[in-house]
Amino acid sequence: MPQRWLWVADMDRCFDEAGEFLPDIEPGTQKRGDWWSCDERTRTGDTALLYVTRPLSQIVAFVDVKSPAREPRPYEHAERRWPHVCDYRVSELLDGPTYRTIGADAELDAWRKECRNFQGSAFEVPPPIWGKLVYLARSGP
Repeated sequence: MPQRWLWVADMDRCFDEAGEFLPDIEPGTQKRGDWWSCDERTRTGDTALLYVTRPLSQIVAFVDVKSPAREPRPYEHAERRWPHVCDYRVSELLDGPTYRTIGADAELDAWRKECRNFQGSAFEVPPPIWGKLVYLARSGP
């Protein structure tokens, strides 16, 4: 059964200085070999919600995982910061829930705290939490 994830990224990994999505975040623009940091348990067919940190602090995209987790290749310059990466494809951009919206729901807030308030790069999302996050992602901030 596919896993569900919350992937966390800095603003400068997703947006340019004008606040527009970078080209590699636009849906369908990813090429084979484009990678994102992920948990070592990530597999092909998993799905992630992409959460961008401050100052936005918001879920901004659905991401399809296109390869299992692997160690970064030397030329990817990721080995020091991210022990595992996987190929990805952004399937949809969102105006999803903010950190504050997530914190306003008791069940989501408890899960967020288990995830160290999203201090990290990838967190597994249990099915009931995934359902709530997807609902909120489709409903807006």
